[in-house]
Amino acid sequence: MIKSFAVRSLLFFIAVLLIGAPLRAQSFTVAETKAFEKSKSLFQKGKYDKAITTLNKVLFAHVHDEELWQHRVLFEKTRYDVAFEKDIQFIVKQASKPGGASIDVSKLKSLTYRDEMLFACYGATLYAPHQDLASLMLHENYIEP
Repeated sequence: MIKSFAVRSLLFFIAVLLIGAPLRAQSFTVAETKAFEKSKSLFQKGKYDKAITTLNKVLFAHVHDEELWQHRVLFEKTRYDVAFEKDIQFIVKQASKPGGASIDVSKLKSLTYRDEMLFACYGATLYAPHQDLASLMLHENYIEP
């Protein structure tokens, strides 16, 4: 199910980029367009925290923009997925140590990132009505976990 969700997310992201790119230049200032493009570039480089922070500067000025929310949710989901994978590897490594080392769950980044991802999904569905990715993620986390 995760693989199919990842594929759907990627296809959705590509469709958003292809369809929404011409519309962006008409509704944003030059600075906002540059910030939006910079956030996408940071995301592609794996700098998810900076990408989200940069995107939020534009998003907070255009809270009802569908494409911005779609990117925010995708950025948050990807950041969470990467952190989750690292946390799982850390837990397995700690568990394989002789005597089994204790794990401080409060230091796992994926837990914080999951909350932030779900918060972004709530915002997306609240402010922009056509948020399929956010709705799907909320469904998979709360309705059918």
